[in-house]
Amino acid sequence: MKLTIKKEQDKEKEYLVGFAKEVLRISENSEDWSNDGINTFLINLASKTPEGDKINLEFDHENEDPVYKHIVMLFKEFTDEYNKDLNNK
Repeated sequence: MKLTIKKEQDKEKEYLVGFAKEVLRISENSEDWSNDGINTFLINLASKTPEGDKINLEFDHENEDPVYKHIVMLFKEFTDEYNKDLNNK
């Protein structure tokens, strides 16, 4: 499963995290950018990833925006842990 993180073009401080047809919008006024919203998104990601498949995180490695880097770090921790658990089965 591919999980992508993008900075919304032409919009300052708006980001998109997505897989398949699911999208989590991240901004200062995003209702989904909360513990509940993030947890729901991650549960959907884990449950819709075919059994045995790893989650591949795709992001702009050269983006220096500190907010973007923080978002990448959060989702990288999840995907690393998910993939590690998959390897231990």
